[in-house]
Amino acid sequence: MLRTPSAILLRNSRPSAGNFTSSAGALSEARLVTRPAQLVALRTFARRCCAMTIADRAKKTNFQYDAMRRARNPSTISSVFVTVPAIFVLTLAAACAGGDISGSKPNDVPPTVFSPTLPNGTRIPSCGTSIALMTVSPITQANMTGWVPLGNLGPPGHLFPTDHQYLYVNRPANGNATATFNTVPVVAPANIIITGAHRTHYSASNLDDYTLDFALCDEVRGTFGHIAALTSDLLQELGAFDQQCYSYDLGLNNGSTFSGCYSKPAGISRSVGVQIASAGGQTSLALDFWMHDTRRTPLAYANAVRWNANNPQAYTVAASDYFTEPARSEIRARLGNYNGTMLRTVEPLGGEIAYDISGSLRGLWVNAAQTSVPEAAHLAFVPDNVDPSILSVSMGTSQPDFAAGLYQYTSRSTGFINRDPAQIAADGQIYCFEFGQGRGVVLAQMESATSVKVEGRAGYTTCADQMPFALTTKSFVYAR
Repeated sequence: MLRTPSAILLRNSRPSAGNFTSSAGALSEARLVTRPAQLVALRTFARRCCAMTIADRAKKTNFQYDAMRRARNPSTISSVFVTVPAIFVLTLAAACAGGDISGSKPNDVPPTVFSPTLPNGTRIPSCGTSIALMTVSPITQANMTGWVPLGNLGPPGHLFPTDHQYLYVNRPANGNATATFNTVPVVAPANIIITGAHRTHYSASNLDDYTLDFALCDEVRGTFGHIAALTSDLLQELGAFDQQCYSYDLGLNNGSTFSGCYSKPAGISRSVGVQIASAGGQTSLALDFWMHDTRRTPLAYANAVRWNANNPQAYTVAASDYFTEPARSEIRARLGNYNGTMLRTVEPLGGEIAYDISGSLRGLWVNAAQTSVPEAAHLAFVPDNVDPSILSVSMGTSQPDFAAGLYQYTSRSTGFINRDPAQIAADGQIYCFEFGQGRGVVLAQMESATSVKVEGRAGYTTCADQMPFALTTKSFVYAR
């Protein structure tokens, strides 16, 4: 799903509960709801662990998908399904335009997702209207292979478009190419106030990494994820990681667990260009980069109550848009896939995550019997984050006899096969999506504006083979 920053910043948020346990034992959803700060931290942790768990899967998705793009049939994009769990990272995400926010519509309810004051009572200064708030890239252009826009998909762990961008510094093994394990400096992209940190332990790899939350100003907050190490002076100032400790599993039944603790709330200043951490090494392929701007109108979803209930994800923006020149133009010229061989050419170049169109098939769908985090049980019909002309069926684990994974195609403007989901409504018709290379088909029928019945049929079959279209008892109903 779509979550971010840590305990100090999320103290007033109210997302729904997930599949969490603490060191004291199992926590019921009822108990979690009575602890909003911890619950938000858990959702944040779930989201970030998701990125780490599914990282290698997403990497493989990127590699295979690159090959598909280079030699794709003009009418069909082959699907991608990868089953390699691992410990490496993904891509970065969010969307907004350049300039400033003076034209944005005021929020109906003032957001309270971030604390405006530091632990010592000092109020964080307001941002004004500018979005030109950072002056240097946190990782130098020379040390990056690619800067990935918001909205990357890596189901089932990253089933929904990711709410952060990725700064790739390493590549996985692929064909004749060997993996790299470069460790690179991460610097403060502006004069920042570090408000807290989080340390995660991954049972599968027995490795730790960190996330670091910071404020550019009161209304704009950022987070770096999958940090390999924090600088020694910053670690000392942060103190012990002994707050809101818990463990989490992604609901994938693969035995992998993640445990983590937060630092105490902090108010640590660092000047622009000063090293604060390192990224890469054995820990990850990329640095995750979240950014939120509460001056913005909240992102629009078909079911706003599910996603935008005082949740920082609703204020996701593309970090790549928040730089001064010349850094902004330099970064925009790099936005694309993990190794820079394909660039996003469609605005917003920084990507986007909120694709819902009310009354249509496009956007996010959930297994209503499951919590929204982990997101592995759900479904999405959304565009690709590098080439939005390619459409994705991001399939989770709820579909009977059909593998979770990423299934992609190019759309048609007429008929009932491979239609753009934005053109599909509750019209009583069954639509079919085919993906080539023996990846099966997916049938979908919108029962109402808020309900869709979906059935996956695996193997070497096409939509033509399935005519006349009819759903069976193996179909599954998803809700907005």
